[in-house]
Amino acid sequence: MPIGTAVSIVTRTFSARTIEINFKPFTIVGVLPAGFSGARAPNGNPYVPDVWVPLWCLPLLEPGDTRLVERTAWWGLQAIGRLHDGVSVGQARAQVSAVATALDVEYPGKRRARTPWVVRVNDIDPRIVRTEQGMVFGLLGTASMCVLLIACANVAGLLLARASTRRQETAVRLSLGAGRARIVRQFLAEGLLLAVMGTALGCVAAGWVLQGVMSSGGTQPLAWSFAPDSRMMAFAGALVIVTTISTGFMPALQASKTALLPALTRAEGVRIGRLRMLLIGTEVAGSVVLVLVTALLLRAVVRAHAIDSGIAVDRLLAVGIDAKLAKLHGYQGPQLEAALHEIRREIEALPGVTSTATASPAPFSGNQVATTVRLADAPDSPGVHVRLADVSASFLETSGLQLVRGRWLDERHSEEIVINQALAARLWPAADPLGARVTSRDFDRRSHVVVGVVRDTAYTALRQQSDPFMFLPGTAGTILVRTSGPAAAMTRAAASAAARVDSRFAVSVRTLTDRIADELRAGRAMISVAGGVGLLALFVALTGIAAMAAQSVAQRTREIGVRMALGATRQDAVTLIVRRALTPVAVGAIVGLAIASQASRVLAAVLYRVSRFDPIALGGGIAFVMAAAAMAAWLPARRAASVDPVRALRSE
Repeated sequence: MPIGTAVSIVTRTFSARTIEINFKPFTIVGVLPAGFSGARAPNGNPYVPDVWVPLWCLPLLEPGDTRLVERTAWWGLQAIGRLHDGVSVGQARAQVSAVATALDVEYPGKRRARTPWVVRVNDIDPRIVRTEQGMVFGLLGTASMCVLLIACANVAGLLLARASTRRQETAVRLSLGAGRARIVRQFLAEGLLLAVMGTALGCVAAGWVLQGVMSSGGTQPLAWSFAPDSRMMAFAGALVIVTTISTGFMPALQASKTALLPALTRAEGVRIGRLRMLLIGTEVAGSVVLVLVTALLLRAVVRAHAIDSGIAVDRLLAVGIDAKLAKLHGYQGPQLEAALHEIRREIEALPGVTSTATASPAPFSGNQVATTVRLADAPDSPGVHVRLADVSASFLETSGLQLVRGRWLDERHSEEIVINQALAARLWPAADPLGARVTSRDFDRRSHVVVGVVRDTAYTALRQQSDPFMFLPGTAGTILVRTSGPAAAMTRAAASAAARVDSRFAVSVRTLTDRIADELRAGRAMISVAGGVGLLALFVALTGIAAMAAQSVAQRTREIGVRMALGATRQDAVTLIVRRALTPVAVGAIVGLAIASQASRVLAAVLYRVSRFDPIALGGGIAFVMAAAAMAAWLPARRAASVDPVRALRSE
């Protein structure tokens, strides 16, 4: 294939052999299998591309793009290669790092040193661990393992209870000559049967859940494969073995140690009762952790919805055009700026629009620009990492920012800046910042004078409200539109106004409330994951509590009859069973609370507005678990209240 030829390979059927991409004709030369995603980097886009084009076509698709020829900037292009036999990933990482260091010396970067990442395609990239996607997957994996532990403890407790009821049968087998190894094999075989049946049902349920998740993700196919394969089946098989051993071995071992005389007289061993209480406490501790994490996340999202970002996002639209596509039609530099001014005039003429402004990057757009600033009169002083935005003179009125001191920017003076309170406190903790100058070595070497201070604003993201920020004068970027009515009702009119300037513009119109909702989506996803898994874990634990209470009622029928014959009331019988069932629950709740308090520290470090100690969330979660456990124990205990003392004394 000649270099420079505009060709493409597609993954879906098109009616023509030539298609247009960014208004450029491309010839289809091949068709890939459906769902083909190639050897993709672990942190790459999760969606399957519809069209593949050669890398050398980048200047054709984006005129003026210099990523293929620029050597003085590190753009982060991803390269995929195959290792030679005997070469490890560590060796490849060392070689690539040496090459990057040599390139830094030969072609000094404009911003920072090249720091390449070398990972296997199927490995987890460490860079995604702290992202929202990584946190959701991490929470899902941790919660799933917690549920598996709870389920194993529950099944082990149920098998232990069953072994307790079969103590007489086991004693008879042992007295007739059966060996202890045979008893262990019998119980392990029963546990294996349960594990196989549970795994089969789990695989079927997982398939249904994954189908629902995939169908709710939109029409664009995902590059991540959730289809069952040999690896998943091997993992399921290993899970069967592990769960069989973990849930069946302890009951089998206890059954093989049955003492013949006490078992033949139906006396329950104290050790078995303690083991069952330990298992119930383990289940409750895991359930409490998941329920409390869910409560903390829910409280965090509620707080995030209630915070004042500093920008009046209600009735505020963000209208942007794709600058890369605009270049294809000759709009770049002064031409693009003139087109934006024309679009602003068209939008300002719309009824219901009160003011407009420009900002680059736009608030809550997901894009950010940062630099390091220092005092101009102390160039060797420690720098402060600060985010920034270029905004127009009308931005203060349109955004609703609160000016604390000084005045706003004047577009005629490019050296002016307005800073927030956080930056003022960092650079001038005990002085007046107005009139002071700052400079930046790696972004803009000119010095800038501070003319105003605004209150701390969540401009880039909600969790960055208290971070240093500064505004510079600018006249290009996304157009912000303040409306007199609901902003969503003006989206179509704003898009039509941009199309009147040039219908070839790719226009994006969104409300800022929608952008904030996108930022909070990760928190809602975590609540869904933790809440769903937490309720499942709690349900499993409650079944174990109910089973233990029912077993206690069945085994203590004679004792209850004696107590009632001696004058105990029905309420006394219910209290006895419930108190015995709630003892391991209370211990497990205390342990779970301690673990959840440590988990809250981790969540507070990566999520916004998660409190390390939230008495409402923690107290409410504990109360919910204890109330549910009390109800689960009360239902079988109610049967104890209806025991006839005479029949109870005759039951054995």
